Amino acid sequence: MSSVDVEFEGDVRCMRSADGSSMQLHGRSIDFFCQGTSLPAIPARLTHLRLRELDSPAPAPAPARRFELSSSETQLQFSVRAAQLHRESGAAMFAVIPSEPVPRWLRAAWWLLLSSLRVPGLGRLLSSSRGAA
Repeated sequence: MSSVDVEFEGDVRCMRSADGSSMQLHGRSIDFFCQGTSLPAIPARLTHLRLRELDSPAPAPAPARRFELSSSETQLQFSVRAAQLHRESGAAMFAVIPSEPVPRWLRAAWWLLLSSLRVPGLGRLLSSSRGAA
């Protein structure tokens, strides 16, 4: 099990379930979801948030995971039964894919073809000329 130590960029939106058993932290590129029985009450928005997993206690049948949440508004510790951390991976993935720019003449040719197909009957005319060859 990997340890969590993340800093959220900018404002973080905080949401809790109606019964208080689950909590969600939504940042710009990181989302954190957790479930537990004694989750803390936190403000709806936090800034400069850092979430760190503390060392787990001695092994038990179902060990609780302990976290420390610190921001400019509050600092607290809490335990959860289950936790998930989601990081946005799109930017990192597309950074390694080389981009090949499409030439302007090719863009213009596709635009012209697709725009001309809007004219009623032109699609049938083009498909009939292809079949005659």
